[in-house]
Amino acid sequence: MNKEKIRCFHAYSEAMVRTNEIKPVEGKICGIFSVRDTINIMLPDNSISVAHFVSDCALLLKPLLQISDEHMVEVARIALEKDKDWVPLRVDRYPDSYNEVVVRVEPDITDPETIITMVIRFWEHNSSINWIWEHQKANMTGVEKRHLPNYGAVIDYLRTKSYNIGYAQYSPADLLVMGWVVETKNEII
Repeated sequence: MNKEKIRCFHAYSEAMVRTNEIKPVEGKICGIFSVRDTINIMLPDNSISVAHFVSDCALLLKPLLQISDEHMVEVARIALEKDKDWVPLRVDRYPDSYNEVVVRVEPDITDPETIITMVIRFWEHNSSINWIWEHQKANMTGVEKRHLPNYGAVIDYLRTKSYNIGYAQYSPADLLVMGWVVETKNEII
């Protein structure tokens, strides 16, 4: 299990970490050593605290619902890299449910009475990110989920910003239950 946890720590290598030792140490990961199952931690004064067992550490990550407007817009830019004319129009927040970046609102080319709203939605309940096309005509709405372009790059970006988006087969909730992650509401990086 420690090897899997070390791989998870590698995925979040720019995150802050806290030990659960008698005198906890908190700082940025600055070295991960698979052979000994240890990490080094850069402290706020730029000194390095060495050889902390990974089994005694947890990543300090933010829940996805706390994503900043700036980070949501950057996710949209990363996802839509190949479609340079599509730019984020606005950010909408729906507390305790989801946040979204509205990317485009336009009439459907096959039916001008239908308005298509394209959004990138960040869900709280499972920390998923979806590329949604909502079709609205009169009082009817249809929703179509599509594959988010550049999904891997989006995930990498969110990990560098210390958002708990899970790891491999583990959901964000799994990481919390296993003690690999402690969620924080503070700006970490």
